[in-house]
Amino acid sequence: IGLGVEFDTLFQQDVTRVTPEMAQAAANRYFIEPYISLVGPAVAINFLG
Repeated sequence: IGLGVEFDTLFQQDVTRVTPEMAQAAANRYFIEPYISLVGPAVAINFLG
């Protein structure tokens, strides 16, 4: 996908630099509206509603 041979190593390094505070700040920024996704047969989902 064109990310280069070092991608796996660099990605792991980048991920380990993320602090819990950084993750929480990102969640607060992007997960504003609550959503629920239901997957399954329509009859089972319709039963819930």
